[in-house]
Parts: sequence; structure tokens; C-alpha cells
Amino acid sequence: MIEEEDDEDTEQQKQQDKVVIARAKQVASGQTPLLALVVGDKGVGKSSLMWVWKNQSPIGVQSEVLSVMKAVVTGSDRAIAPNMKMMCLDTQGIDPTVESVVEDPIRRSLYARCSAILLVTDMTESESLKRANSYWFQEFEHYNVDTSIPLFVIGNKSEMSQNVNRSVVESYVGKLIETMSTRFSNSFWCLTSSTRLEMVNGLMVRVQASVVYPASLILRNPGSMANHSQDAKPKKTKSKSPGKDAAQAIQSLKELGMKVVLFKALTCVFQRADKDGDGLLNESELHELQTRCFEEVRSLSEIRAQMQQTIGTNLIAANGMTFPAFLMMMMMGTTQGRSDLVWKLLFGYGYDYDTTCW
Repeated sequence: MIEEEDDEDTEQQKQQDKVVIARAKQVASGQTPLLALVVGDKGVGKSSLMWVWKNQSPIGVQSEVLSVMKAVVTGSDRAIAPNMKMMCLDTQGIDPTVESVVEDPIRRSLYARCSAILLVTDMTESESLKRANSYWFQEFEHYNVDTSIPLFVIGNKSEMSQNVNRSVVESYVGKLIETMSTRFSNSFWCLTSSTRLEMVNGLMVRVQASVVYPASLILRNPGSMANHSQDAKPKKTKSKSPGKDAAQAIQSLKELGMKVVLFKALTCVFQRADKDGDGLLNESELHELQTRCFEEVRSLSEIRAQMQQTIGTNLIAANGMTFPAFLMMMMMGTTQGRSDLVWKLLFGYGYDYDTTCW
């Protein structure tokens, strides 16, 4: 069982949650577009990323990219919620030699209106990573940026990062992740490249998911949980004892930051989906659950094949999915900054954003 210690939200956190919920509902319904503000120093490649997102093509030698792209607006055909719209707004790059923030009324207005912030850094320049800490968090503080807004710090030009001193880069990234996690309740570090369309599209899906399916409502410090590795995964269980594996799985979930309120909700969902009450989700029960909540339906064997690489084999029985395996399945996406699967499951079983009513 996941203990309830340290799981009580402060009054400040409760007020922040209300802001997060209001933003999620407005964006998901299409009432307000998701405004992603793209910031960074000059030369880090932020306009190139916007060009790729707009044209749905990796950047090439012949590509003509403006120093500052116009706003890139996309409709529901490229959104994770049926009615939502997304606007990516590129901003003027800051001269890397600038050390102090200069008041700009336009920037202040944009920060006040945005739903998410994309801070682009250059993985080939250690100074760019250093400035994310020394300058950019100073700018966020100067403009009183809402710290409940999802912050994505992006290591761009990742395809060329093998040419830099890896230990130096890792040192700066480690310090950056620590700062992000303490300043913003939803912060994520990710790599991308304007030469890789799938990386840019994956980033934009994560940005959308972070606003419409807020992880901070169901996880403790979701940014730090997902940030220490792009490929963060729950620990594998190597024991041959299913009972011990289950205990290890629950402990792993606690380390990943699952809140008690989410544990209880998923417990209830599992019990409702387990029609025959045998403690397992068989093929039929699993199919019904997925049909109810998700667009894609996968067989037990397909899910088992994926999870064997993540949590070990003993959590999935031959004739069905155990409760710990079910929990792990729902949490796997959150380690990649994708909390949408958990929320879709909860919505499918009648839950709302307001966790105080669960």
C-alpha cells in the first residue's frame, strides 16, 4: 500500500490546483487555445523547431527559416483533445551576452497569457545550458511567471551533441533539472532536433498532454520524476516470487511519486473492471476497459510483450493482468511526461479533474 504520509496538499497547493484545473478545462474544450510560448537565446534553433512543426517536415539544407517565426496555429487534427487548438508563439531570441533582464511590456503580457513555456537550449554549447540557470530563471522570476504552468526545457541540436564534452553537459543538465523541479510544479527536460520530425511532434504531444492532462494533480513533483532520464522507466523486478514482485512494484510506484488519491482511484477502477472478482483482468475484461477509455485496443499478449521489457514477467499472470501490473501499465507513460493515459482512464470511469471529490 502507498502510505498517506506527506500527501496532504497545502492551502497554496490547493489554490494552484484550482488554476491548473481551470486552464485544463478551458484548453480541452476549445474555449481558450493552448498558447505555448517559445523562448531562448539567439542561435539555439527555436525558430527551426517551429518551422518543422508548421511544415511537418524535417529541416533541410534548402529550408528557409525566419529569425523569428510567425505564430504557428494548429487545429484539432493535430491535438490530443477533440476541440482544442494550439498556438506556438516564437519570440525574439535574447543576446547570449545579456546578463540582466530588461523590462519588456510585450514579453510580460505574453508570459501572463501563455499556457506552457518552451525554453530552448543548444546541446552543442555548454554555455547555453549554463544560461538556462543563470539568466532564464531570472527572467521567469522578473515577469512573475505562474509556476503552475508546464515548463519544457529543451536540449536542441541533440543530433550533434556527441561532439561536446559529455561530462560537462551532464553536469549542467543535472543542475538545470534540479532548478526546474524546485521552481515549477510541472517541469520537463527533453531532447529534440529540427532534423527529426518525430522528435518535434513528440515534444508537442507532451506539451499538449501537460496542459490538458495535468500530472501535478495526481503525482508528487512530476517534473523531477520524469526528468532524470528521457527513458525513465519503473524499475524491473527480477524476483521469481510474484508476491515479492508485487511489493517491489508498489514501492517503485511510490518512488515515481504516485499520490494516494490516484492509488485509491485506480484501485476502484481495477475492482470495477474485474467483473468476476478473481483479482485479474482477463482478455475480455481488459478489452472492455480499453474500449471504454482509449482509442487503441491491445491484446493481453501485446501488453505483456511491452511490459516484460519494463517491470519483469511475474506481474502479468498467464490468464490475466494483476493489480500491480495494471498500476505499472498506467504509470509507464507518466515517466515519459505522458499523463494523458491515466486521465483518459479516469475520465472513462466517471472521474473529474477535481481530485478532492474522488
